[in-house]
Amino acid sequence: MRVISAFWPILRNGRGAPMSEHALRLLEFERVREELADLCAGPHSRDVLKRLPVWFEAQAVAEERERVRLLHLMMESGKKFPALELPDLTGLIRLLGKEGTVAEGQALVDLGVFLGSAGRLIRFLSEAEVSPLLRETVAELSVPNDLERKIFRIFDREGEVQVKLVPALASIQESIKKLRADIEKTAAAMLANPEFSGFFQTNLATIKDGRTVLPLKARHKGKVKGIIHESSGRGQTLYLEPQAVVEKNNRLVVEEHRFQAELHKILRELTGEARGHLPAIKILFQAISLLDVRIAKACYAVRHRCTAALDTAEGIVLREARHPLIGPGAVPVSLALTGGERVLLITGPNTGGKTVTLKTVGLLACMNQFGMEIPAAEGTALPIFDGIFADIGDEQSIEQSLSTFQAHMKNMAAVAGKATSRSLVLLDELGAGTDPQEGTAIAMALLDHFVETGTMTLATTHHGILKNYGFSKHGVVNASVEFDAERLAPTYRLIMGIPGESHALTIARRNGLPHAITAKAEQYLAEERTDIGRMVEELVAEKRRLIEQGEEQREKVSAAEEKLRHADLK
Repeated sequence: MRVISAFWPILRNGRGAPMSEHALRLLEFERVREELADLCAGPHSRDVLKRLPVWFEAQAVAEERERVRLLHLMMESGKKFPALELPDLTGLIRLLGKEGTVAEGQALVDLGVFLGSAGRLIRFLSEAEVSPLLRETVAELSVPNDLERKIFRIFDREGEVQVKLVPALASIQESIKKLRADIEKTAAAMLANPEFSGFFQTNLATIKDGRTVLPLKARHKGKVKGIIHESSGRGQTLYLEPQAVVEKNNRLVVEEHRFQAELHKILRELTGEARGHLPAIKILFQAISLLDVRIAKACYAVRHRCTAALDTAEGIVLREARHPLIGPGAVPVSLALTGGERVLLITGPNTGGKTVTLKTVGLLACMNQFGMEIPAAEGTALPIFDGIFADIGDEQSIEQSLSTFQAHMKNMAAVAGKATSRSLVLLDELGAGTDPQEGTAIAMALLDHFVETGTMTLATTHHGILKNYGFSKHGVVNASVEFDAERLAPTYRLIMGIPGESHALTIARRNGLPHAITAKAEQYLAEERTDIGRMVEELVAEKRRLIEQGEEQREKVSAAEEKLRHADLK
């Protein structure tokens, strides 16, 4: 069936290198998955979502992302999706697979509720003006509407039996109602009979094991004919079934058994009916659960103002990309690594946004290959990577007795061995944790390796020599996180083509390090510093001026276009 092929790819990983769980954890992809789970309507949809992989087949990614994009467009256009209530049918489906079993009423009600929601969603997508790609997703799904109607002829949506609508049950219930009224009347008459005045603890009858009994005081035992069923904890009250109601209680028990037998017969017939539709129910349950996941992805796209990334094999282009876990305060990141450029080397001060840039690229790549739109502007383009690898933060392992540097090197060895020309590698504070000269040498050798293998790599560093490496090495591009010298604070904006300064002295002064110490540090620095640092500062200032001019020019163009639009409307 076409519908199976439309849904099946999402349940299996694509071909290629397996996604690194280590990288997913460092990039906090699970938090994105958790937010998607909260947007799902059904518990089984959330279970499906947890099992879905980040996959690597370009066609599967493109088709899934396109379906999500179309659902997103429908939401943005104001189309109101039907409210969905999708109970978990896993247990019922398992039961229906075993001949002779009978489902509980609540399980059948859940089935009816699911069928109703599925039918509304299928009709909505079939009747709305939507892309053929969305219509074909539900075109061959079959909803056994007769089964839904039969279920709700017996039960209401709260799971209660609608006795009045079932003649066989209504007749028995009427008999039960009359018997109960007769028993209550007889019991009340005995409690009010002067002959038995003072014999009972209260003037209220009670029920024990489904039979009406009276609370007889123990000292009056034998004075009233009947059957004693049990006594109170202290033995002061005996629960007596009066002789006058024994036969009526017997008839009531028989009628209640008849009612349950008739109800069991109805449940058996409904279960058999559902069992006959089991293949269609299985397909429908899986398909609607997956569609629920796609709707959740579209809701996520609306919430985070996402767009679909363009497919490319040439490199990475991010336009105003935002890290979705930071929230409204996220500073947009724009970068490009295209053509023969394989390595982006990012420098700048601590807390300036270098690591966030790495995580933004990595997380958005994961989201893209999860079939999601991403929080970035139109024109953003990402390849389908065959593996995403990350070495971010302090990965020191006490259990393995590894130092920070050892842990990083162990991770680097694994990455260098697995990464291909179609992989993405993210390296934070490259060369840190050891002697600066040796760390820099290892860092350059690693970057050489990734340039030679053609691996798309983003790395951050503090080592000054690596800035020169970025200028001289073909295939490597420098970038920096901007630092506002006037405010003595990072702006968190990424500047392509220019390496950054660490601004350690500026930050030290801002945080209260005594002037005498910072002045001495400046003397030591001046002895070794070349004109490169000042050149970098001048380039950064010029780049900022050009960016501001560009923004001012764009605002003027936008204002002119708005003025022209108003003129056209007159």
